Amino acid sequence: MLEKFMVAATLTFSLNLFLGHSWSNAPLTYSKINLQETADQIVSLLPLANNQAPESAERYNSAR
Repeated sequence: MLEKFMVAATLTFSLNLFLGHSWSNAPLTYSKINLQETADQIVSLLPLANNQAPESAERYNSAR
């Protein structure tokens, strides 16, 4: 989940940078809310196949 959030945050930041938006144009709280909403939208669009299946998690944990 953290990985998806990081991807979403990076995409959001890159898109805002590309469009010429500045984080200083809006109050910090608004920027955080906007970032969270955009990240949620991007995560919802990611394919479900990227979710780690429970058996994959068990293999990963047992290999540690």
